[in-house]
Amino acid sequence: MNITWDARGYTESFAFVHRYGGALLELISRDGSALDLGCGNGALTARLAERGLRVVGMDAS
Repeated sequence: MNITWDARGYTESFAFVHRYGGALLELISRDGSALDLGCGNGALTARLAERGLRVVGMDAS
């Protein structure tokens, strides 16, 4: 893949992704592990970790 990562551009253009995903946090157990595929800037990944999950975030970029 030939992707140039632009963290600022991602945050400005796609912040809605982790905002919408945040509502799902209440449905996820505080125990266990999570794999956040397509994690972007890792904002939702960090929130999962704050809840006590062992979490790995992966993104093509």
